[in-house]
Amino acid sequence: MKKRVPVNDLEFGMFVAELDRPWLDSPFLFQGFLIEGNEELETLREVCDFVYVDTQRSLDRIPDSHGAPASAVALEKLPARLRESVIAARANDPQRFAQQYQEVVSLQKRAHLALIRLLDERRLGKLVHVDAVLEVVNDLTASILQNPNVALWLTKLREQDEFNAAHSINTCILAVAFGRHLGLPRDVLEAIGLGAMLHDIGLNEPSNDIIRSKVRLDTDDFKLVRRHPLDGMFSLKRLDDLPRITRDIIRWHHERIDGSGYPHGLKGDEIPETVRIAGIADVYDAMTSDRAYRRAMQPPDALAELSRDADRTFGKDLVRSFIHCVGIYPVGSVVKLNTGAIAMVASTFPGMRLSPLVLILKDSHGRHMNPRRMINLASMQKDGKRTWSIDKAVDPVAHGINITSIAVDEIRAFG
Repeated sequence: MKKRVPVNDLEFGMFVAELDRPWLDSPFLFQGFLIEGNEELETLREVCDFVYVDTQRSLDRIPDSHGAPASAVALEKLPARLRESVIAARANDPQRFAQQYQEVVSLQKRAHLALIRLLDERRLGKLVHVDAVLEVVNDLTASILQNPNVALWLTKLREQDEFNAAHSINTCILAVAFGRHLGLPRDVLEAIGLGAMLHDIGLNEPSNDIIRSKVRLDTDDFKLVRRHPLDGMFSLKRLDDLPRITRDIIRWHHERIDGSGYPHGLKGDEIPETVRIAGIADVYDAMTSDRAYRRAMQPPDALAELSRDADRTFGKDLVRSFIHCVGIYPVGSVVKLNTGAIAMVASTFPGMRLSPLVLILKDSHGRHMNPRRMINLASMQKDGKRTWSIDKAVDPVAHGINITSIAVDEIRAFG
């Protein structure tokens, strides 16, 4: 049974059987499709006035944007892309985002304390205990499975003098979020998260001093630093129940598919995908972080460099998947809107990559916002068309914006 529906009344899960014009006059490749993403809705609203919906092929009573339960179709039974769109509609809500933020802040603090204690044990030559780290990694994984963007926001919260702990936590968050995007099971995600959290445990004090120095590494320095994967494995040798995935990440996260990595010079498929997942997260966080000898790269620039090097580092397909995971404008990107305002991307989802949740930092006149506003660009519409959109990514330093300071302020505001 077909029903005529104005384009402004279309929803996720409706099956579009006919348009108000010939299919060849539209940008759609297939004659008949299920609406699974926001971009499909926007395209229909731009090219059509109404469509005909096949009610028998549509999914009835999809959960709404406020998280109301579905009486006929459970969320977990929806097609994968449609499920992501429904989750996006729920999670791209400023109030819901703020409510989840404090929970993840607490997890980050627990992770930091657990990691510092573990590193102190290693430095003092004591038996290393990973129970506390494992517990917080499992809790972080559970949180990321619900809404990865809240945790990804926290990867922007770091202090210059504590790079190592913050980097380990951020690598964990990024790796688990990426694994989630790839559809890996929870036990694998937890093992990846633990490996990512502990990947630099082998860095000793001289190595750390070298990394924090204001100059790039010379040959002797690099020889010392490149020992840390094997030193890390030595630190954990008495932990027989550590997952194989975790061990592989610790010892091989610097391996590259062209054989140029270390410590073993592995090539191609010799490097497990789980290791490459953590390796990409490790490199991306390092590239987008301030270091003593260089400023952080902007997320879009870091993604472009990862893509250029993919054939010799982690593989083109996996890097492409990572870019799809974090989005064209990753969480933490500072962007200029078509209104002239400057904003920071707080949350982005499949099907809504160009219309994320953003925090407005400066108005169109360049004045700092106080208080700042959290806005869902996907909801800024008039007559079915977007009125607010992203123009381009910008350098926060050039606009007098300190991302860490903003993250601290928002923690207080959300509290």
